[in-house]
Amino acid sequence: MSAERTVEPVQRMVEVNGHQIAVIDGTKGGSGPAIVFVHGILMSVDLWPRLIRGTFLDHCRWISVGLPGHHPSAAPENFQRQDVTEALFSDCLTAAIEAVFAEEQVHLVGWSTGGYAALMTVFEHPNKVKSVISLSGFVQGQWSHLLGHFQEACRSWWRGWMVLVGMNLVAWSPQLYRAFEWLVTIKRRPESALLDEVTELSYNAYRQHDKQVLRSLFAGLRDIDSSARLAEIQAPVLVLGGERDKIVVPAEAEHIAERLPHATLIQQSDVGHMFYVEGREQTLLRIEEWIRQWE
Repeated sequence: MSAERTVEPVQRMVEVNGHQIAVIDGTKGGSGPAIVFVHGILMSVDLWPRLIRGTFLDHCRWISVGLPGHHPSAAPENFQRQDVTEALFSDCLTAAIEAVFAEEQVHLVGWSTGGYAALMTVFEHPNKVKSVISLSGFVQGQWSHLLGHFQEACRSWWRGWMVLVGMNLVAWSPQLYRAFEWLVTIKRRPESALLDEVTELSYNAYRQHDKQVLRSLFAGLRDIDSSARLAEIQAPVLVLGGERDKIVVPAEAEHIAERLPHATLIQQSDVGHMFYVEGREQTLLRIEEWIRQWE
């Protein structure tokens, strides 16, 4: 691990197609590779900056990009299920990249839905991307386990209303939020100051997410299958899966890797969907090694 950076990142907003997209800009004071981090659904744009603090990655020139509709990002009024498209993610992510890095090529690092956004961005704009890391990412939007049930429920009026009630209930209490987090991990959550801080920042963002937008994202992503796009992606892609992932199951990582012309697949043992709970150090090390390889 390295010492912490001396220049604090700053937050900015980028507008694209009626969306306000939050970007945390950590380029000032950094050097070397240009890296773009994207978080997963329900989480926070602040997640990656906290996870990489004190590592090699934090000393690079990086930005962290918020998913559409995830506070402090904001979706347009009347955002609905049919607005959840491949272009939604690639357009928002590309606008953030262009706002900071202009024509420079970047490494994309996306977790879960962020991994999907990264893959769609390199498909639409290959000239902007040097390499991609899809961490528990997907191209088939039908998730498993608890979030898969939420997705299906969000597609009907009355069950979707019940999901909204549940989302708001979780927002009332840090204890309920932590219990929800436990449901998508593979083992007892270890005690650490880092995880406490990550949970707090994620919970604070979750409380402010527009739950109706989240419902639309859940429902719309379940309609998506972008498998056919993968064969056209020429950039090198590291596909990092978790052998114990209950949300985006290991078969999805294999599905992606088999269809990409230049993929490296690593299934991380004893790691589930919440990699920062179950395998943060090994995951960050693999990300660092991959980026160094393509510089």
